[in-house]
Amino acid sequence: MIEEESGSETSKRRFVSRRHAAGSLAGRLTRRVLFSAGLPMLVSGCVVVGGGFWLANRAEQRLQQAQDDLASDGVGRIKADQSRLVLSRVDDFVGRRIDDVIDWSRSPELLTALEATYPQATAAARQPVSTVEQSFDGSDVLDTSGQSSRFLHAQKEGQPAFSELFVTDANGFNVGITNPTTDFVQRDEPWWSTAWADGAYLGSVELDESAGVQSFAIAVRVDDPATEAPLGVIKAVVDLASIQALVAEAADPDSQTSVALLTKEGQLLAETATNDDPNRIASSVNFVDNRDPAYAQVLSSEAETGFLAVANTLSGYSHLAPTRSLALLDLKIPNLPWVAVVDQPTDRALAPLGQLDRLETDAGRAARLSSAAVVGLGLLGLLSAYVLARRLARRITQPLTQMRLAADRLAELELPALLTSSASTERRMPQVEPIMVTGPTEVAALATSINSLRSTAVDLAASQAMERNREVANVLLNLGRRNQQLIGRQLRFIDDLERAESDPDTLRNLFTLDQMATRMRRNAESLLVLAGEDSPRRGSLPRPIDEVVRAATSEVEDFTRVVIKTVDKASVQPRLISDLTHLLAELIENATSFSPPESMVEIAGSREGDGTYTVSIIDHGLGLPSDRLDEANTRIANAASPGAPTTCATC
Repeated sequence: MIEEESGSETSKRRFVSRRHAAGSLAGRLTRRVLFSAGLPMLVSGCVVVGGGFWLANRAEQRLQQAQDDLASDGVGRIKADQSRLVLSRVDDFVGRRIDDVIDWSRSPELLTALEATYPQATAAARQPVSTVEQSFDGSDVLDTSGQSSRFLHAQKEGQPAFSELFVTDANGFNVGITNPTTDFVQRDEPWWSTAWADGAYLGSVELDESAGVQSFAIAVRVDDPATEAPLGVIKAVVDLASIQALVAEAADPDSQTSVALLTKEGQLLAETATNDDPNRIASSVNFVDNRDPAYAQVLSSEAETGFLAVANTLSGYSHLAPTRSLALLDLKIPNLPWVAVVDQPTDRALAPLGQLDRLETDAGRAARLSSAAVVGLGLLGLLSAYVLARRLARRITQPLTQMRLAADRLAELELPALLTSSASTERRMPQVEPIMVTGPTEVAALATSINSLRSTAVDLAASQAMERNREVANVLLNLGRRNQQLIGRQLRFIDDLERAESDPDTLRNLFTLDQMATRMRRNAESLLVLAGEDSPRRGSLPRPIDEVVRAATSEVEDFTRVVIKTVDKASVQPRLISDLTHLLAELIENATSFSPPESMVEIAGSREGDGTYTVSIIDHGLGLPSDRLDEANTRIANAASPGAPTTCATC
């Protein structure tokens, strides 16, 4: 115990010494790198100071040029981008409302209501619309259950942008509405005929008399999803006030930025300059009235986005795309011919450029602060150099540390594990990973030496395992021989009892005892086989194969279930008789043990065309899966004798 503690203290002292040596080497490397980096840091500081003053002078020269460029192009492009953003939000809003109507056209509730047939409407559809309106009561063809109307009311409550919703059947008669109306025949309306023919309709802005609001209509044909036959048309009226709310959100009163949405003809749809005056919106008042004629050219222009600077006003404009793609209906329809215009007084639009006048002052301040920046950069550079130096030092000393840890692990963990496994019954030795260290040549040579030491330790453990296996084999041999002698005497004694006994019951018991003793003899022979010893039962003359099979069958306890079928003639050499009998008895015993008690085990022997002889033992048990059978065959093929040396995967 005292020696172990002393050894432990010695290991600790060695460990501290090695760590101190590595630390000293790392410190020297760090100081050298810092010294080497000092001169580059000084040079870089001078470059930064000179660059600061040069930038200050250069900024003053570029000030006027930058101000001119920004005034003539940059701010105008910003206004154009703002108008494109406004129009994009409006376009997105319209697109989402179209998607809503398309989704409603596929609603099961709406389809169920439209599948109903109204004979009155079918008959009236053959007459002119004026005649129908004078002589036919439209309430007769309304959805009597109210299912369509309830569905439309629910959708309108969920989306305030819609002021009115209604749906017609295939004859153009209203079958569901949200607002009272006297116009119950719609097939003569342009929106109905266009949607019925093309699948969708997007109308221009107009006054909705039933709802009393400026609006535009969206109509979508309702098709039967199974037959694709048209069932009717659903129409939604979008209140223009929802568009005005979007436009108002884009305006900025603080910067005097106003936004207007209008048609290509100049009709105002929404504006913020007059707080959305209802007398101007969607009325005869034209946007280009009292404005420069250039605005009329902008509205008729094919350019999608641009800007205009006239009359102390900077305006950005953006046109909506001419067509709209409806992916859900796989078609394109004419889009709304709308234009977004963003106006701002020129002096307010260019006001941020006045900040450029401060560049000269800022440049001078930057020149004065450059010295302080150099100091900060110098400190940062020194810190970076220190970090770099530490990293370089670790790259050099880290392999040495790894070598020390690997040597300690080999001495304290891996070698004891090898010695322990050599004393156990494990067939495979534990793997000892080689030391993988990259570094200078000296470090690689040291790693090779430690790996050689590892191989020597593994060989020593393998030798101990082989010696242990020899001792186990000797023990098995001794036990097998003793059991064979006793069992042989027992079998001879049982034979004497059988010859002297005439009672059938007693003879039956003696025969059963003889069978058990025979099995014990076979087990004893198995011990000798495991020990690598030849069987003591040796024949002197060749014997027919059928006699060998019967002899093996007689050594099985449940021999009455064994049926010997056709066995082709063949002779077995004397030196193989005992081993073959033993092997067949074990296989037959296994077949009777692992098959149903009422089943029979069949044995057959056949000579093959290539001269080989096959003995087949067939049972009716559950068998083994193919993977388990392959595993068992592999274990038998790779089984090593007790005296064989143990191998290690890393040796």
